[in-house]
Amino acid sequence: MSQAVRVRAVIEPLEARRLLATSGLNAAYFSNTDFTGTTSSRIDKTINFNWSSTSPASGVSNTTFSARWNGLVKPYTSENYTFALRHNDGARLWVNGKLLIDSWSAKGSATRRASIALSANRLYDIRLEHFTQTNAPGIALSWSTPTRAEGVIPSTRFYAYDTRGANVGDFGYDNSKEYDVSQMIKRWKPDYVTTVGDNTQIDGGWSTFDRVVGKYYQQYIGNYQGSYGPGAGSTNRFFPAAGNHDWDSSNLKTYRDYFTLPNNERYYDVRKGSIHFFFTSSDKREPDGTSSASTQAQWIKSRMQASTAPFKVVIMHHPPYTSGTMGDNTWMRWPVRDWGADVVLTGHEHLYERLSADGIPYITNGAGGQTVSFGSTDSRSIVRSNSDVGAMLISANEYAMTLQYQHRSGRVVDTITLGPSPGTSAFTMSAPAAKMATAPATAPVTAPKTQFSAFSNTAVMGPLPSASFLADDRDDDAATAA
Repeated sequence: MSQAVRVRAVIEPLEARRLLATSGLNAAYFSNTDFTGTTSSRIDKTINFNWSSTSPASGVSNTTFSARWNGLVKPYTSENYTFALRHNDGARLWVNGKLLIDSWSAKGSATRRASIALSANRLYDIRLEHFTQTNAPGIALSWSTPTRAEGVIPSTRFYAYDTRGANVGDFGYDNSKEYDVSQMIKRWKPDYVTTVGDNTQIDGGWSTFDRVVGKYYQQYIGNYQGSYGPGAGSTNRFFPAAGNHDWDSSNLKTYRDYFTLPNNERYYDVRKGSIHFFFTSSDKREPDGTSSASTQAQWIKSRMQASTAPFKVVIMHHPPYTSGTMGDNTWMRWPVRDWGADVVLTGHEHLYERLSADGIPYITNGAGGQTVSFGSTDSRSIVRSNSDVGAMLISANEYAMTLQYQHRSGRVVDTITLGPSPGTSAFTMSAPAAKMATAPATAPVTAPKTQFSAFSNTAVMGPLPSASFLADDRDDDAATAA
């Protein structure tokens, strides 16, 4: 398709607002058993349902459906917790990224139990999936400890996320792997998609760029002018970083013509609920420079230090630290932690890796369309995986942000949950000991029932101090390169 004439949307900063975490879990109901079809979303206060004579949600039959719940759970005490899941047909339960219960087949009602050690007043990511197709529908989630009798987990121990996004990198191959990853992302029902760059891996102009990007993600792209669907209308939900292959296409001209982005479109910032994203331009062809003293870096610094968001995420294509074969990109070792960053997301290496450097996580998420081998292991490396392609699910509320990397099969490879930085407007708890944030002492305030998108807003400026680790978990197989 020839390049279309584009009308630039005016992106105005929105005033910062206080976010209120909602008690309960984010719930999504689907009219088919495979998380497809008609979708209904809401907040469920607890998991204790019998749908034998009623529909689970609008437009969803009680005889054939699937459902997904996720959010954060707050233990009472530090001890072993036994989760009890009563259900018919299929169900799967993850706590802190660990698959505790895996019973994914049609069968009659049964109760299954599994245990995990949890610490008092920490927040842990929890995810529950369920399908019904043959048996009387119903599901209930309880827990017990050696000192506490079994009972349904109450709403006061659950915290729903207020925003849910996807992050993908180095994906633009137009192959079956890119397709599989994009389908997984769509099943997540994200509010928005961010990328870590190399949105195209194939040299070419507008039509090639559309074939490797719009073909798979057009429904998130604002002011879309391509050939693969209606796009997202006037509200953009696709926020890319520029990678070296993007620069190779007419010195970034195709990329800038294709997307409608804030600022100069090479580097910019976007606020999404509790998360403020800062997109850098890490290629050395960037005219405003790539050093920590450059015009670009100082712009990023000023925006970050003005932010009141609970979480600040820096996105850059070239990883400052890596176990990949292309090596460290040392010019991007900006002091972003000092500026307020909680985590840095990168790409370029076609693999997944989480490192700890300068006191915060650095995550390479570059396996959106292909994988490559690792080189020498960096001493800061914690998790590495290159056995399959995948993407990252990012969920947050004012109390915690969870980043979870999944392979295209849905296998959870790595999960990390961070607490907010003391000093942000949403940080209402007393400052905890170093790197350990506690959960709020009181029950969260109930927010509007609109799921996920209720607090999404675009382009609020922002900054502040560093990440506090609440919990993390990695698949045992991912601790070394797969």
